[in-house]
Amino acid sequence: MWRPRDARRWLALPGPERRRLLRAILRLAGVDLRLRLFGYSRVAARLSSRFAARRPPGSFPPGGETEILALWVRAVDVAARHHLYPMLCLPRALALQSFLAEEGIETEIRFGVSKEGAALAAHAWVEHRGTPIGESPTLAERFAPLIRTGGEVSPKATGDAFC
Repeated sequence: MWRPRDARRWLALPGPERRRLLRAILRLAGVDLRLRLFGYSRVAARLSSRFAARRPPGSFPPGGETEILALWVRAVDVAARHHLYPMLCLPRALALQSFLAEEGIETEIRFGVSKEGAALAAHAWVEHRGTPIGESPTLAERFAPLIRTGGEVSPKATGDAFC
């Protein structure tokens, strides 16, 4: 929910950060709408082809890649928390991945599940070099990741998190 103090905080942001946040707000809305209309496979394929890298992968100054990761994680997180309606993990992950792809940072969307009592919970996140970014340190404890086998997503073969 947007409050008057949020407007003051918005105006106090430096120009580049304000533009990054506005891009994140718009991209989240677009990704969420497309997911509702077309589904994950079609949206993910479109995003990966549309948002090609502006810079060659690996062409960052020392520490530059880490800084870019942190800037986009923060922008997407803030935009998702202050959006018109709550943004779920999948639009957040796809939006973040598309921004990082533009920067030349290769990432992967990962899916995981957990059983909480009788309910099954699912989560999507972005990984960079096998490490979840912008996620709680307890992610690995809470969700058993799904792995790809022959183009399809299936449960990890080890562990007994699945019924």
